Amino acid sequence: MEQYIFENPAFLVGMVLLGILVAAGVTYEIMRHKTRALRNKGKEDRNVIIQSLQAIANAIDANDEYSSGHSLRVAAYSVEIARHMEMDKEFIDNIYYIGLLHDIGKIGISTTIIKKLGKLTDEEYESMKAHTIIGLEIVKNVTAISGLTAGVGQHHERWDGKGYHEGLEGEDIALTARIIAVADAYDAMSSERSYRTALPKNVIVQEFEDCAGLQFDPTIAAIARELIENGDFEKASAE
Repeated sequence: MEQYIFENPAFLVGMVLLGILVAAGVTYEIMRHKTRALRNKGKEDRNVIIQSLQAIANAIDANDEYSSGHSLRVAAYSVEIARHMEMDKEFIDNIYYIGLLHDIGKIGISTTIIKKLGKLTDEEYESMKAHTIIGLEIVKNVTAISGLTAGVGQHHERWDGKGYHEGLEGEDIALTARIIAVADAYDAMSSERSYRTALPKNVIVQEFEDCAGLQFDPTIAAIARELIENGDFEKASAE
């Protein structure tokens, strides 16, 4: 009896396999398209977050012409330090966000103090120190950025325990805060101030050497010296 090709078991099995392969191929293309769309959406969302935080950072620094761009530079320097420490991408992303927001408490400080030309009096300095407490209060419920509260609240703690406001010392200070502290100090020393010009590179390097183990985490201070000498901080601030 004549058998049609579509009645052949081998043909039927082959067609089933072909159907499976086609379905798998179509499914793969659909998933790849969706993955690409999600990836692009993720990039768009991240750009929105970054631009929003940068706008906040610019608003924080806008009260003082001498601190213009300070938070953006601190964020960039912090990223360079974290990269040199071979931290993972999540940590590096977070340290950038924290750098942008580390001085957010300054929005609660009198503009008279913020804009004052010359050094602050002891009383004014005490008022200025409150920016870490104010900042901590502002970000205390922000849990999406790991290490944010510590970075904001502890970046003026010192390795020797003589900082503010908790008097933390050594590794009791969060790593994010220790990195921000070094990046913040570098920007302060390398920028023009109302009461002095920017310090020369060799003076800044010596300052980090002298203050390692006192004001700064000695490991991070050593990394900062290397990044300064190699010009990596300058490149980071120019990007």
